[in-house]
Amino acid sequence: FQVLTSGLRNLKELYLSYSKFNDSILSFFSGFSTLNSESTGFNGFQVLASGLRNLKELALSYNKLNDSILSCLDGFSTLKSLYLSSNRFTGSTGLNGLRKLETLNLEYTDFKESIFIESLGALPCLEKVFLDNSSLPASFLRSIGPLSTLKVLSLAGVDFNSTLPAQGWCELKNLEQLCLSGNNLKGVLPPCLGNLSSLQVLDVSYNQLEGNIAFSHLSHLTQLQYLEVSNNYFQVPLSFGSFMNLSNLKFFACDNNELIVAPSFQPLVPKFQLRAFSASNCTPKPLKAGFPNFLQSQHDLMFVDLSHNKFVGEPFPSWLFENNRKLNRLYLRDTLFTGSPLQLPQHPTPNLQTVDMSGNNIHGQIARNICSIFPSLKNFMMANNSLTGQVSSTFSLASSFLWFDISNNRLYGMLPRGIGNSSISSQGIDLSRNHFE
Repeated sequence: FQVLTSGLRNLKELYLSYSKFNDSILSFFSGFSTLNSESTGFNGFQVLASGLRNLKELALSYNKLNDSILSCLDGFSTLKSLYLSSNRFTGSTGLNGLRKLETLNLEYTDFKESIFIESLGALPCLEKVFLDNSSLPASFLRSIGPLSTLKVLSLAGVDFNSTLPAQGWCELKNLEQLCLSGNNLKGVLPPCLGNLSSLQVLDVSYNQLEGNIAFSHLSHLTQLQYLEVSNNYFQVPLSFGSFMNLSNLKFFACDNNELIVAPSFQPLVPKFQLRAFSASNCTPKPLKAGFPNFLQSQHDLMFVDLSHNKFVGEPFPSWLFENNRKLNRLYLRDTLFTGSPLQLPQHPTPNLQTVDMSGNNIHGQIARNICSIFPSLKNFMMANNSLTGQVSSTFSLASSFLWFDISNNRLYGMLPRGIGNSSISSQGIDLSRNHFE
């Protein structure tokens, strides 16, 4: 280290993560020649700081450093990014003096005391804070309001085990990304959520939040692009009318919530064009509530998952293929559509790689031109339907599939060359419970 450091006077980035260092490593930084190693009051980090006047980024994650290091970081006056996750900090020491710090990562930290957290308010340029899977008091959300420069706040897996407060975090009006997933949060989304007018990404998945999402003030977040509310107890209107004016919305996921009938006065045509939509395991109430037909206006979808819902009496939405030429993955497993044939689009869908329509009541034959309509198809699942007829010789290409499952239908005849006679092959081919020769 002494040889290494002697020539790094203009170093801007230093990465020492995953090294299992403890404080003893710091004595080796005395090789920074701009420093008098006999100066009183200097420890290893002060030596390091004096020699690295241009350092912009410092990574010390996954070591064995403790709180004594934190007060020694003040000398890094040019530092913009600091990564300290998975060390042995307890929060008994503050972080001060880093007037230019913009990014701070302290994931997997067991904060037993609050001095460090309180000191964040003294960092005037702080824009990104990552505290995922750390131990934080519920009061943290109430006290973080003074960080007015904050743009990204990631708090996944903290397990606050409380309700969302109506102050503090709601005052972060410059916030662009907020992750609160997996925190055992309860109750409803507070109205002050609508204050976050700059928010582009919001993730509140894997909590115990409840209430009708149409009344949650999410509709006020006009810059929102990514919205993840899965695995809660929300009621989500089937029309998604409360989001119709969110013209920037590209990704929406609400898996494992409850779909409900929407009020009739809500608009039918949204201003957004989604790229991904996921609402699996959301049994509609009542069961004949209908299909989310706002999807008929979407033309940029690449990912759709509506699996394990019960759209009783609804016809199969073949228009999803026709309308979305960029579609890559489509999951409609166990949705209980009415008996109808599988209608393919008139023009190829060149990017489609995965189709799962198992467990429905789709009948008729598999179209002979399916592989030309879906030339990139790698995973084709239509098990547990009512398909009849013979499998086209086109499916001799099935040997190149990652997964090909047409089991438990009414297919018969000779197997196409290349598929093989085994019911389940090492390539993921399942033809069982049919009438093949």
